[in-house]
Amino acid sequence: MEIIKNLKSLICAGSKLVLDCLFPLKCLSCYKEGSWVCSECLPKLKINNFQYCIICEGRNLDGRVCMACAEKSYLNGLLVVFDYKHYLVKKLITTFKYQKAHQLKYFLSDYLVDLLHTVFILNLDLEKQDDMVVTFVPLHKKRLIERGFDQANLLSEILAQQLNLNFTQLLVRTRYTIPQVKLSIDERLNNLQGAFKVQDARQSIFNKKVILVDDVVTTGSTMQECARVLKLAGAAEVWGIAIAKG
Repeated sequence: MEIIKNLKSLICAGSKLVLDCLFPLKCLSCYKEGSWVCSECLPKLKINNFQYCIICEGRNLDGRVCMACAEKSYLNGLLVVFDYKHYLVKKLITTFKYQKAHQLKYFLSDYLVDLLHTVFILNLDLEKQDDMVVTFVPLHKKRLIERGFDQANLLSEILAQQLNLNFTQLLVRTRYTIPQVKLSIDERLNNLQGAFKVQDARQSIFNKKVILVDDVVTTGSTMQECARVLKLAGAAEVWGIAIAKG
């Protein structure tokens, strides 16, 4: 088995070397070869220097839903790294999602890790990692087949590995829904009703903090519906985290 494992590793490494030679990485901003974003263009990626309440959009440091809005939200908080309107952020995410640039998961997840480290310092206890679980907003099976991979799944797995947290797919999408971006706020809420369920009732998340990963959020209605389902299954808190907000 060890020989087979080593052989697979060599094949993967060899394949990557060939692909790097044939299709070298180019900066998505200036097209210089060598990386997804070169050192000269990296400062163009403006990280959010504040977070906000997902309901009233009042600014804060940790993305927590404010006390005045707590009864209106299933999410305890939402953390966002970038503004999706930034041209380079949009290019990174669209390249990741639609050009099957899977390796971008490492570049993007590093930003999620850095942001979560800050929030851990502010209001999450690193010593209670067993009380936390990382999961993601899943694609419907039809869209997964069309795309070939689930970008939120990839990001969440890397995030959990780097933070040494438990990872599992808690949710499944039970109903194909119209893309949220095409709908009004009221239509979005109706569109998502009954769209998610906890896939295995035996997976106990009772009294645990769930970190829910997605690539892009708009109004947050998808994450709110996921948080509602997770809390019905016993989650104590649900924190959303995303690369960007549109």
